[in-house]
Amino acid sequence: MDLNECQETIQKIENIVVELVDKAEEGFEIEVFCVLKEALKTSSEAIKQVEPLAMDSCELHAPNNTPFINSGFEIQKRNGGRLIDFSNVPEVSEKETELKQLKEKLKHAFVGLENGATMLSGEQMVLSDGELVNLPTWKNKKDSIVVKKL
Repeated sequence: MDLNECQETIQKIENIVVELVDKAEEGFEIEVFCVLKEALKTSSEAIKQVEPLAMDSCELHAPNNTPFINSGFEIQKRNGGRLIDFSNVPEVSEKETELKQLKEKLKHAFVGLENGATMLSGEQMVLSDGELVNLPTWKNKKDSIVVKKL
């Protein structure tokens, strides 16, 4: 695929997206949303399929991960970062379990405020063992639209 073919393909995709947004603004917002979600799903699947091939190609173009230009794009392969795995450290697992249990206890008490099962003392909750703790707060997740192709 040469530079012109890449640019033409990108332009076609951009034109389709502009047309779809126009359709949404004309009252077909749900239909356009569904089309865009399917296009995103298809694109994501294609990227997963092509990415390993592109990684190999990056190695050939720039074995030392230096940036290079190809078809009007600057491309650079980056190595993944390192993470420390604490799964074989029992002390960390114990603390994570303790934290999970504490959160569950606080969650139960906080939900209990709504039905009167948990008491308040000033601005703090009274846990079942009598301990006073600050109130957690509710966080709302973003609303979403679920799309299933039939």
